Amino acid sequence: VSGVEFPREENRRRLEHVVDLPKATVLRPQPAHLLTFGGADPDGAADLIDLPLDHLRPATQSKVSRNHQFSIGAGLAAELDEFALEHGVSLFMLLHAMWLVLLNRLSGSADITIGTPYAGRGERALDDLVGMFVNSLALRTHFGVEDAFTDLLAVVKETDLAAISNADVPFEMVVEQLDLPRTDSHAPVFQVPLALQDHTDSSFELPGVAIEFEDHPRTLTDYDLSVTFIESWPAGDRSGHYLRGNVDYAADLFDPRSVARFIEFFERIARQVVAEPD
Repeated sequence: VSGVEFPREENRRRLEHVVDLPKATVLRPQPAHLLTFGGADPDGAADLIDLPLDHLRPATQSKVSRNHQFSIGAGLAAELDEFALEHGVSLFMLLHAMWLVLLNRLSGSADITIGTPYAGRGERALDDLVGMFVNSLALRTHFGVEDAFTDLLAVVKETDLAAISNADVPFEMVVEQLDLPRTDSHAPVFQVPLALQDHTDSSFELPGVAIEFEDHPRTLTDYDLSVTFIESWPAGDRSGHYLRGNVDYAADLFDPRSVARFIEFFERIARQVVAEPD
């Protein structure tokens, strides 16, 4: 951008100061793959979650993606916020637990690994640096299908906090150390990532420049089913909090009506959780 000076020398010095941080953490003696699994033993974890597919899984996926959008209205979103606060968990942990209930109903498994992106800026020295530090975390949760939802939520909280405390272990190292059979038919470790994002204003201004963001649906995906929740508010109204949702799914595996039905099930689970958590 012409006419704007960036403090490159200052950022270069900061980068030199922190460039060795990943090496220091990666080379510590603890087994990285155990840490990234939230302290859970990865032995016996399924390589692939068995979701009900509309089409046979191809040996090599095309990675073509379709998108399904949905929203959770202000009333239910507020109840979920209050529920999370009452039970001492974050909104992400609550969404994670409810998503596990859905995946359990769909797959029949009570030992489920999902993934989530993590900002990767755990060091204060990284705060002012421009760059990509995002890491992927694998969150494995083993639970009893007869447990109360509050019991599952407690397990999810423990799992998520353990994984986040070791989020500096690169996901590529996890895959390498697990030494899983590699295949073009599905992603390694997890096939269903879940993310929660804050609302971002769609435009801002710089001197002499007007900038506006545009959403572009993904046309390719590495995963079977990727779900992103976005906390949103109507313009100028912080009291009307609601959740927008995006599901990017593999067109090789699912039809649109099946994905829409999955989300209907999820919304039903959310309503039941706030009404009868036990």
